[in-house]
Amino acid sequence: MKLVLAHDQATEETLVPLWEASNAWDRHRLAEIEEEKQGRTYTTDDENWHLRNTLDAVRLRAPQVLRAVGDVASVPRTADEALIRTGLDEALIRTGLVERVVRLGAGVPLYTGPGPTRAELLAAAGVPEEQPQAGE
Repeated sequence: MKLVLAHDQATEETLVPLWEASNAWDRHRLAEIEEEKQGRTYTTDDENWHLRNTLDAVRLRAPQVLRAVGDVASVPRTADEALIRTGLDEALIRTGLVERVVRLGAGVPLYTGPGPTRAELLAAAGVPEEQPQAGE
């Protein structure tokens, strides 16, 4: 019985936070995709989603941010653990890294990869862009 309880505790402490963070990101991203398909911008009050997007947008401009994003993306640790591991928690307090991340992220599109817009892609494929129907 001790083994079962120890396994349960280890799972709760180690795997559940990773799953919860991944699941939250998935829910937001799917909602964002649905909004974009309708020609709308996804909005949410979830500060973690906004922070993760800002960190993602500036990851190539700040090495510490890149390391933290890499740790989270490869799933060895949660975002909180990655920030602690890379020293970002202390840097956030002492060096104003939050302000730097926000400044670097201002006006930077989240998805910065090269490529056509949805309208350009549909036009190139010869597909008329669908307009949202009333009530959708």
